Amino acid sequence: MDSKDIQMAEAPWKLRGKGYMFLYNFPKDWSKKANFLPVEMRGEYQGGLGTLMLVDYATSNVGPYQELLFIPGRFSWMKYRCYAISRIWVSSMASVINGRKNWGIPKNLANFNIEKTGSRQESWSVQSGEGAPFLKADLSYGILPLPIHTAFLPFPLLQAWQGDHFLTKFSGYGVGRLAKLESLRIDDTIFPDITPKKPLLGLRVDPFHIQFPVAHMIQAPEKSQSHQRLKSVGMGLPES
Repeated sequence: MDSKDIQMAEAPWKLRGKGYMFLYNFPKDWSKKANFLPVEMRGEYQGGLGTLMLVDYATSNVGPYQELLFIPGRFSWMKYRCYAISRIWVSSMASVINGRKNWGIPKNLANFNIEKTGSRQESWSVQSGEGAPFLKADLSYGILPLPIHTAFLPFPLLQAWQGDHFLTKFSGYGVGRLAKLESLRIDDTIFPDITPKKPLLGLRVDPFHIQFPVAHMIQAPEKSQSHQRLKSVGMGLPES
């Protein structure tokens, strides 16, 4: 698709939908084998609380779409304590282009299939290009509602993209219910294989509301050298 045909939507964004969030605790030395970490920030990886998210946006500034993302934990970069999305796939090219442009989020395009398999059970599969899905998840969730707010995760996102650095203090809230990963299969050549690890907590949030404001651009030291290095390695990310 030609980029001139893409719907452009500058920040801020307001999004509404439903989805799943699974929290993990990753050790700091996990970065030694975690080649999915952002290239420029690998040396600043602190481990700690990370998350796998599967999201179905009903509304956004570029319309409905689905999303799979992974945050490997916390980083300490320059003076910032922050999180960074290292892998993210979405079902909309408009989301890909605008996500990169507005917040430096390294989005790529994939096909999503969501199937309701019971009164409180779902099956998700995500496929990139031809071939079998690279992620398949069977999920279940409970009844008891819990209030959810991003105040529980106080650190912002800091994304490095093509030599620029985007700091984003997003906010959101919703109604959560305990959720469980009944099964999870991952192709580790495309997405980090976290199947050996057990989540600390799983939540299904329905509905949720989230706001992504205009990102604050951070001036990094030796930007020109960093820019060339990131260009040469392509951020270590698969291209759409």
